[in-house]
Amino acid sequence: MTWRNWSGSVECNPTVRRPRNVDDVVEVVEDADELRVAGSGHSFSPLVATDDTLVQPDRMNSIDVDRGDESITVGAGVTLGEMTEASGDEGLAPVNLGDVDRQTVAGAVATGTHGTGEFPVLSNYVTSMEVVTPEGDVEPLEEGDPGFDYHRLSLGALGVVTKLEFDVVEDYGLRMERRRRSLDEALEGFRENVRRHRNYEFFWFPYTETALTKATVEADVSGGRRETGWLENHVWRQLCKLTEHVDAAPLAKLASTAVRGKTKTGRARYVYPEPRDVRFNETEYGVPVDELPECFREIQEIVERHDTLYPVEVRFVEADSLPLSPAYGRDSAFIAVHRYHERSYEDVFRECEDVFRRYDGRPHWGKMHSLSPTELQQLYPGWREFLSYREEFDPDGVFLNPYLQRLFGVRGGGRYSG
Repeated sequence: MTWRNWSGSVECNPTVRRPRNVDDVVEVVEDADELRVAGSGHSFSPLVATDDTLVQPDRMNSIDVDRGDESITVGAGVTLGEMTEASGDEGLAPVNLGDVDRQTVAGAVATGTHGTGEFPVLSNYVTSMEVVTPEGDVEPLEEGDPGFDYHRLSLGALGVVTKLEFDVVEDYGLRMERRRRSLDEALEGFRENVRRHRNYEFFWFPYTETALTKATVEADVSGGRRETGWLENHVWRQLCKLTEHVDAAPLAKLASTAVRGKTKTGRARYVYPEPRDVRFNETEYGVPVDELPECFREIQEIVERHDTLYPVEVRFVEADSLPLSPAYGRDSAFIAVHRYHERSYEDVFRECEDVFRRYDGRPHWGKMHSLSPTELQQLYPGWREFLSYREEFDPDGVFLNPYLQRLFGVRGGGRYSG
């Protein structure tokens, strides 16, 4: 069968296996020469593309909430949204989330998915996991075990995760305010607004000096509901289709004037998610937060030169110590550039990457990028150590596809050749 990711940018023709439990996973691993695991397919990079064995873990959907320990253990096929709902039913909530919750928890963790605010990538909240090794052994791992931080964010290169335990906290309410601001205000006040709010981000509309800010604070509110966003998505889809026939500039200006302020309140699980049904492709890099204004202005010029309708998104991620985290060792501003899925993206993304390189940008692993092993080694102090750990864990490269072989500089089997 043909497998495609959400945006349609990646496709492959694998043998798909859908295990129900860990014993099924062991059997699949023992039979595979090359194996990758697909979550919800919401990554834009070809991390899981294989014409060999592709595991789809959607049947592994167990959820166990421990109210006393404030933790939740989920199977590999459980999505962030499902985890959040189950936590909320027990009066708990994830510490932080992004505005898309369709990803599997395991996939979000493996790629270093993040929200915004003074919080690290979600991988930091994993406290234990169960992994099937290349030999078919079932290995429990927990905080403090050697190599655990490599497994927390591994790009799926360190075995098949069958379940993982995630730290949660007491459920909380949020008030989100969406406001129009000038781009200068959004850029110059970015770090201060991050400090003042639980979550803060902004979207800039190309060909304008208008930014749409989203700021949330904790609030003593209950209830809430998930928005469908049907009308907003329908209108946006039509505007995107129009860019195949007319210039994006007038449409972007129209969109910037049509968007109005908005206040949204409710429990966290109802405020964080935003319905995004219009498909797109994306590249996203984290740069040192102090470099944001200069870097952004260069990105602005490129985006406008390439007839772009989609707003550019800017978020904040707190520094952490996970070896493959894009925010390793530094507070980062993440700049995300999107293109409607039916428009070409190669040229604009390539030029944006040239800018990100000059600012020592690190890519979101689930988004499109073209960095070489040499460049990644320069950006990640623990890169070589991760590669050594991976080679010892999987010397035959069972969990490597051609994309990861190139990314890691592997030539033949699972051996590093750098």
